Amino acid sequence: MGFFSVLRDSLVLLAREPALFIPKIVSTLLYLPPYLIIMKAFAAAAKDPLLARDALSTAFPAAFALLAIMPAWLFLDSLYPVLVQQRRETGRIDFRSAAGRVLGRFLRVLLFSFLMLAIFMLIVTPLMVITAFGFVTGLLALAFAGLLAIGIMFLVSAIAFYFSPTALLLGNEGVVGSVRRSISLSRENFPLVFFLTLASFAVLLLGMYAEGAFEPLGDAGFVAGRLLGAVVTVYLYVVNPSAYLDVHGAKTRS
Repeated sequence: MGFFSVLRDSLVLLAREPALFIPKIVSTLLYLPPYLIIMKAFAAAAKDPLLARDALSTAFPAAFALLAIMPAWLFLDSLYPVLVQQRRETGRIDFRSAAGRVLGRFLRVLLFSFLMLAIFMLIVTPLMVITAFGFVTGLLALAFAGLLAIGIMFLVSAIAFYFSPTALLLGNEGVVGSVRRSISLSRENFPLVFFLTLASFAVLLLGMYAEGAFEPLGDAGFVAGRLLGAVVTVYLYVVNPSAYLDVHGAKTRS
């Protein structure tokens, strides 16, 4: 078990099980129509302020549609830990069985997601206000201190909660128990989780670059970029549960 072995084994798994790309591609296709409408509305408003009211009136229904789709999006993304565990234990993946497993814990998944969002907003909002105040008033030291604090918060949170969603889906604990397990596993395997977190940020940046690479091609490029970004992101969805199963299995054997 190690950093490079987790990355290599996850890549091999994706090569052998290309069906693992399906849930993320489906979830991306679900949110793309309202997301495209919103992006086009804001682009039109930015080009001509006189059109801002009409553009925003178009964006609001799309935003509500996007919110309505989010549970389905979250459900599909939550399949990955179960699918990876299935593949490791049985040598095959079963979408129906995985869906049943996730459905049985989906209220916990939603609760965890809302809890993380609330904690994020409580911590980040004051730091963003401080950062904005620093830029507006010309106090650049304050602004950069705010940015640094935000960056540190992101890194610490990503490391501490790295295994939380996977522990919630694969373990027997509730929301609080999965957070505790994640913190414990991250502390005991800090070098591995630290470098996996950095690698995750790098892959996310690569995905963002892929999303924007096709923007000059218009709507078709927008869709192609998001799909390519989704394909890149699937790698992280496999790396995380693979690492969890490695460290949790090692802890169980010891």
